[in-house]
Amino acid sequence: MAERGNERERRRGPDGSQARTKDEAMITAELPGLVVTNAPNQSVPFLLDTNWFDAAEVVIDADDRPFGEGSFDVDLPQIRPRFPWFTIGLVDPGDGSAVFTLHDIAMGLVERVDPFEVTVTDPRGARSATARVAGKIEFPIEDENGVAQTTIPLKAADPKTYGPVVTPAPSTGLPQPGTGIAYPITYPIDYGIPGDPGQLVLTNVGTSYAIPDLVISDGGSSGGFDIVAVGSGEHIRFDRFVPVDSVVTIEQRTGRAYIDGPTNDVTRALTYSDLIAVPPGGSITLQFNVIGVATGTPKLSAPTFRPAYR
Repeated sequence: MAERGNERERRRGPDGSQARTKDEAMITAELPGLVVTNAPNQSVPFLLDTNWFDAAEVVIDADDRPFGEGSFDVDLPQIRPRFPWFTIGLVDPGDGSAVFTLHDIAMGLVERVDPFEVTVTDPRGARSATARVAGKIEFPIEDENGVAQTTIPLKAADPKTYGPVVTPAPSTGLPQPGTGIAYPITYPIDYGIPGDPGQLVLTNVGTSYAIPDLVISDGGSSGGFDIVAVGSGEHIRFDRFVPVDSVVTIEQRTGRAYIDGPTNDVTRALTYSDLIAVPPGGSITLQFNVIGVATGTPKLSAPTFRPAYR
């Protein structure tokens, strides 16, 4: 779609709005209370323009070399926040009530205290970001025939977008030994019950590192739990008694841990807290172990894990 302010001519619909060209992909944007596509339709809000597909700005500070010959590239790149915006159009040939309904929806976004999810679907599938309004929403009504246009400016919670939650949720129990072949051997041979290594495998089909939140449920421990990335060695250790009916959540992106809900913060129990990230187009394997004595059947899972994209 065109950038705001771009002078490139585009085909327009019979109502004067920008129309989706014959070979242009269908795009659907979903915000709270509002679903729009880039195909104009009378009496229904439609997507005129967006910068959703722009990447976040990458900034690298460099020191000058002596005598001004080039520069040192010694600093790590800093990725700035994403500020996506959506320009919505509407042509209401009726009494104009649809225009004011759109106005109520747009202004309602300003009142939202908590960030909300924004999803854009294109031929690749759905990708989402958590955002809130950042800036002024202007709502000019262009004429008495119910023609309106508004731009909704947002600030995303991080520079990435995310695909749908992986289902079924990846999970594993504790390591369990196999039983082996019973003796004396009888025919047909009973090879016993196979063991379980107690490993959780996470696969990221996206184009950027994905950081999973980890949940321990269905059982407790007298001393806590250990989670180690096989091969790379990143380590999360939770040193605390866990009741059999409690749920422990390790929120890696914020560095927090809580038990039975966010209001019960137990971050101090994280004696090791390396960041475990799943590489783009790759996988990681997490080894799950109990500290002390397990009660119930503890399970490690990543119920909200999503592939990440730039």
